[in-house]
Amino acid sequence: MAFDFKKVKESIERISSEGFLEHPRFREFKQIANGSLERCDLKVGWKWIYQNENIRQTNLRHLTNILVLSDGDINEWRVMDLGCGAPEDYSGDTNYHHKGYLPYKAEVLSDLGAKVVGVDFRQNSNASYEHRVVNFEEFYDEYNGGDLGNKDRAKEKLNGEFDLVIGTSLTTGGLTKDSDGYDTLAYLLGVCAKPSQVQFFDPLFIPYLSSGTKDRFIRRLRKLGINLMVVRGNSIGIKE
Repeated sequence: MAFDFKKVKESIERISSEGFLEHPRFREFKQIANGSLERCDLKVGWKWIYQNENIRQTNLRHLTNILVLSDGDINEWRVMDLGCGAPEDYSGDTNYHHKGYLPYKAEVLSDLGAKVVGVDFRQNSNASYEHRVVNFEEFYDEYNGGDLGNKDRAKEKLNGEFDLVIGTSLTTGGLTKDSDGYDTLAYLLGVCAKPSQVQFFDPLFIPYLSSGTKDRFIRRLRKLGINLMVVRGNSIGIKE
C-alpha cells in the first residue's frame, strides 16, 4: 500500500498512548519481520557470516515497530535509512565487520516491498536496495564553529523524496566531531525533512543523555518543523 500520511499519523497518535506492544497485530508483525530476516539470511549471505545477536534483535524490534506504524504494509513506501550498515569493510577497520553492523532494516524493508535508499560509509556491492557510500564527516565544517555546515553537499548526497527516514543506532559514541551524535542526527534529519514525512530515530530518554543535549536536540527539530513523539523508548518525528 502506498504511503498514506494521514493514516500513519493516526497510527502514531494511537500507539503514543497505548504503546507498540499493545497493538493487536504486534506478534503477527514480528513474525513477518523475522520471516523476512530469515529470507535475507539466505538471499544476501548473512547466514554464513558473523552476526551480533544483540544488534540483530534490536533491529528486529525496530522493524516490528515500523510495521506497526505501517499497519503491516510498507509496500511502495520511500525509505531513507541513515547509517544503514554494510557487511564489507574497505577501510582497514576490521572491528566494523565483527561488530555485526549489517543492513538489516534496509534489506528487510526492501524485501517487504519498500523503495529503500541506505547510506553508510562502507560499500555494499550485494545490496538489494540502493546503497550510497556517504561519510557524514564530509558535511562537517571545522572552520564554522564546529558546525555541520556543508548543507549543499549533504543535500546532494542525501537527495530524494522519502516517506520514512530512519536514523537509529547513530548516536552511541558520537558521529563526526560532536560529542554524542545528537547534533549530527538533528542535522541529518533536517536535511532529509520533507512535508508529510515520518522519521524514526534514537531514543531521547536514556540515562547517559544530558538534559542540555536533549533540550538542544528538541529545539532544533522544532525549528525544522518536526514534531517529536516518544513511544516506549523510540522517538518518532512528524513533519507536517
